[in-house]
Amino acid sequence: MSESQTTNATPDPYAVPSAPILERGRLEAVRPASRFKRLVAYVLNAVGAFVSMIPFAMAYEYFDIPYLPGNGPLRPEGMGWIFLAIAPWALVNVYLIHTRSQSVGKCILDIQVVRKGGGPATTSRQLLLRFFVGQGLLGVIPFIRIIDALCIFQASRQTLHDGIADTIVVRVPQRREWDQRSQ
Repeated sequence: MSESQTTNATPDPYAVPSAPILERGRLEAVRPASRFKRLVAYVLNAVGAFVSMIPFAMAYEYFDIPYLPGNGPLRPEGMGWIFLAIAPWALVNVYLIHTRSQSVGKCILDIQVVRKGGGPATTSRQLLLRFFVGQGLLGVIPFIRIIDALCIFQASRQTLHDGIADTIVVRVPQRREWDQRSQ
């Protein structure tokens, strides 16, 4: 048989794919957020959560809800007020995380959460892995919050909760003038 007769027109199903897994342009466009911006975003989120609770704390005192002896304000009724107070702030953050991959603080500072390869981070990945597991469950272990914060000084700028969710925080790419005119 000649060589032209032995070659097949059908591709080898076991061959390694020739397409790149990650787009090169996408990786070059991803620039990690500065450590300072991430810290300020965290502080803005904490201040926002605190401020959202002030009206409810004032109402709690205004309606003179009595404290039970020995329990103070953290009895079950008081905890209900705390959850009610934080709900609007949490809903705004969940909406921004779902639509823009940003919390309020990140939105103000033009930084956002993406997958480590530069792709979009899903809402479930951010809420379940970054927040609930990475910050919530691990946060009950003594000193983990400090270790989590100190991990920002790694070369990758990933905290523990970023590593758990396989995400990074990056600068939001700015639209160029000619991109805005075309839309």
